[in-house]
Amino acid sequence: MEVSITRAGMLRMAFTDSLTGLANRRAIVDRFADEVARMKRKGGGLALAVFDLDHFKGTNDTHGHLVGDALLAHVGRALAAGKRGGDVLGRIGGEEFVVLMADPLPGGAHLAADRLRHAIEATSLLHEVTPSR
Repeated sequence: MEVSITRAGMLRMAFTDSLTGLANRRAIVDRFADEVARMKRKGGGLALAVFDLDHFKGTNDTHGHLVGDALLAHVGRALAAGKRGGDVLGRIGGEEFVVLMADPLPGGAHLAADRLRHAIEATSLLHEVTPSR
């Protein structure tokens, strides 16, 4: 029993971005391959939306990495709240997020990606910075 619990924990760590709790690059690449194989077998479609945060380096440089990390986690939560139930969300790089959408309706992926972009724009991050001593 302990071995299976340990194994499950290790798998979760291997496929989860520790900062956001989202799927990491490895998990997204594996899932993308699975979805492509499913499409070849059964048909259907797949859409991929990539979100890259503009000027993120400037945020880190100006406000520090703790604020940058808080911003990444905040954007991850906003995307998770706005995605469709069957979509797969992950963080694939520094400030890059991706959403895999299986079988989107015609034009639906564009609308979903735009809705997610607006969800990010509509949120604010308030982060209290305490001065160091």
